[in-house]
Formats: sequence, structure tokens, C-alpha cells
Amino acid sequence: MNLYTYSNDEFVTNGTVGIELSVEDTVRFENLTACAYDERGRLLTSTNLGTYHMPRTQKNISITTERKPRYVIVDHPGFREFDGLVAGIFHIRNNSLRQTGGNPDEYIQEFEYRPPTEPGECGETAP
Repeated sequence: MNLYTYSNDEFVTNGTVGIELSVEDTVRFENLTACAYDERGRLLTSTNLGTYHMPRTQKNISITTERKPRYVIVDHPGFREFDGLVAGIFHIRNNSLRQTGGNPDEYIQEFEYRPPTEPGECGETAP
């Protein structure tokens, strides 16, 4: 994903989210969702990215919120069926955006993250 900009008191980030998975058969993740959270784990907005077809898919993404998010997490309940496939975590800090490795519950310190249980949903959080 690309760095964000402010426009008319809104936070906007645009970019491309890609997922690559080493599988022999075609795998589909329907209703993949990007969810933006603030530093306390409150959901600011979500964007449905549609269906991703593996072994590799890339799609454009645009997220607009009134407040700057701390994390944008791209997750799907089907990710847990594959070893090595984890949610995409984009950490926004000090006017920079970086993608992190690992599971959200291992990386995020500010709040507890529970993965989504249904496609198209965001993970739940607790302080």
C-alpha cells in the first residue's frame, strides 16, 4: 500500500494489496476485507476487496477515514487453513506506513485482536 495523504480533513490511502500462496490448486478467498483500526482497536472503516484467487492476486485498494488509523489489517478466516499465510498488517506511525510480518495477535501491543470468523467481517478487538 502507498503512503497516505490528507484531503479536506480526511485520511486517504491508496495502493495495491497482493497475496501469494504456494498451492497447486486454485484457492479462493471471497469477501476479503481491509479493516482500519485506531490505536485503541476501534474500527474506523472497512473495505471489501472482493474475491482473491490464489496462487496469486493483486487488487487496488482505497481507504478513506475521518481519523488517521494506526493499523490496516487485511484478513480472512480462510487464511488459518494454510501454514505460513497470515493477515497483512499495515502499521501507520510517525507519518509512515510499513507492512509487518507475523500474526496481528503477535504483533499488535495496543489491543487484543481476534480474527474474523466469517468472510467479509473485520476481526474483533478488545483493550
